[in-house]
Amino acid sequence: MKEFQKINKETIPHRIIIARIIFLKGLSIIYLISLVSLYGQIQGLWGNEGLIPSNLFLSKLKENLKGHKYYLFYPTLAWLLNRNSSSVENLLYILCLLGIIISISIIIFSEYFLNSISYFALWYIYYNFTILGQTFMKFAWDGLLSEIGFISIFFAPFSFRYINYIYHSNNISFNVLKFILAKFMVSTGINIIGSQCPYWTSFNGLSFFFQGQPLLSSLSYFFHYHLGDTFKKILSAFGYFCILYLPLGYFLIWRRFSIYSGQITFLFNLFFILVGNYGFLNLLVIVLNVLNFDDYFFRSILPKNILQMLKIDYLSILIPLYLKEKKELNEEINKNENEIARLRKEMDTESAKKEGKDEKN
Repeated sequence: MKEFQKINKETIPHRIIIARIIFLKGLSIIYLISLVSLYGQIQGLWGNEGLIPSNLFLSKLKENLKGHKYYLFYPTLAWLLNRNSSSVENLLYILCLLGIIISISIIIFSEYFLNSISYFALWYIYYNFTILGQTFMKFAWDGLLSEIGFISIFFAPFSFRYINYIYHSNNISFNVLKFILAKFMVSTGINIIGSQCPYWTSFNGLSFFFQGQPLLSSLSYFFHYHLGDTFKKILSAFGYFCILYLPLGYFLIWRRFSIYSGQITFLFNLFFILVGNYGFLNLLVIVLNVLNFDDYFFRSILPKNILQMLKIDYLSILIPLYLKEKKELNEEINKNENEIARLRKEMDTESAKKEGKDEKN
């Protein structure tokens, strides 16, 4: 085991085995939270007697879109049903229950359900809600979850068995997910600046920010009444840094910058969770932010029992790295030995030539 300590941690940074599993399970938890929340709102919002009935929405779409374009532009399963009855409302209930079952199955039985098929099913279920939900599904967290959920189909493993994908990761989808995180952070800052609100441009936005939260918490009252104006301006400046410049650190090749950026992003979104309520938006950003941390970081902070709960055998990560580094080290040693032998041969040849000249003289 002492030989494992010789592994250079800089060989681990771009391995995202643990981060990949934590992200995918965290995403399934967010799907579970959102679907459980939607289940209790179906009848009042989109049912036959709801505020905006889904069956009437589909009928208007079919009237306004000629031909079969409505299938292409709004690909929902509801087109297969009789929209004049309560079938659309029942479909929403069925989809919601199915998504809840799949989410729970991924969390508990990840060896069998943590795969691309499950995440495609979750994404398409939620996509149906974004279509049929109309105005009530146009919030920032709904769009972000749909976007992340779609890319996660390709980021999740394609095999059903855990052992088949524990050594692999899709680098393209990984970088796309990190780009989505950076895009969300930067676009938030651009929207604030683009609003040209004199309070935010003068760093006085926090003077009214805490009292304008969707659901006020005790910390909201505390920060609003007990933080001085100077400290609020400092926090505003730090907030601008977090949403405009910090995302650059997600893509730097030095692992420390990525980890530091991820830690600050985590604290930044945790702050919003504590002072207000934006649905699962900040929780979703925290889950996405997990991809800024590599396996070496998680192994350094997570105990073995947590890794076992995640069904991660840390030796299965270390042993291939150790063997790879040992192979590279042996190749380097052999290369150096061959170079030394060549130099010695040249030195012996030159020495022999000099001795021959000396004997002639």
